[in-house]
Amino acid sequence: MKMKNPLEPAGRTALAASRELLALEPEEKALALRLMAAGVRSAAEKIVRENGLDMEEARKGGHNAAFLDRLLLTPERVEHMARGMEQVAALPDPVGECIREWTRPNGLHIRQVRVPLGVIGFIYESRGTVTCDAAALCLKSGNAVILRGGSESLRTNRALAEVLRAALKESAVSADAVQLLDSGSRDEVRQLCGLDSFLNVIIPRGGKGTDPRRDGVRQGSRAEASGRRLPCVCGCGGGFRDGRERAG
Repeated sequence: MKMKNPLEPAGRTALAASRELLALEPEEKALALRLMAAGVRSAAEKIVRENGLDMEEARKGGHNAAFLDRLLLTPERVEHMARGMEQVAALPDPVGECIREWTRPNGLHIRQVRVPLGVIGFIYESRGTVTCDAAALCLKSGNAVILRGGSESLRTNRALAEVLRAALKESAVSADAVQLLDSGSRDEVRQLCGLDSFLNVIIPRGGKGTDPRRDGVRQGSRAEASGRRLPCVCGCGGGFRDGRERAG
């Protein structure tokens, strides 16, 4: 008997949130982003404290200086994250923007318009700054996001996600538009990539360790059974069916 994907509830609520985003005005999304920024700024002490615990574990784990620097959050870096979200809020809304238009010889007028993707799965290394960056950019473009950061930054990401979701509850954007997978299990990557009924695209950000193909995550997945290819935007030009394929 086929096992149910334990992340299906997250996928289902993210999909519902993405559909609600379609009905929002640009200013409603911008306000949500400003509230998120304010929340991060207000919770800076807690975020830095939780990050300190992650840093302590990372040092014990023997991680090198470059890794520790990427993981580290200082009050200055937290402020930079908050300002980054405010900058995203101030950008022109991309949804509905006409990229180009033309008329065919038969008189048919065609317009190419930017639209949201829907639900984005975002896999990234242990960098807390990416949690805020990814959430802000996805919401600005009208997409819901399911985040899966590196296990070394679990406490940091939990603190950030808690703040971001609390801010969204004060806005017109559903808190389910930003979700974090935080068990720390590598199975989460495989399970996330198996949510092909809910996800529209997966973005792996970082080095080889964030490439879902590394562990053959598509083997035995629903996408493999259905023959559907879940697109990847890592630059490989393909999608996921199993751990070997780089489809063109």
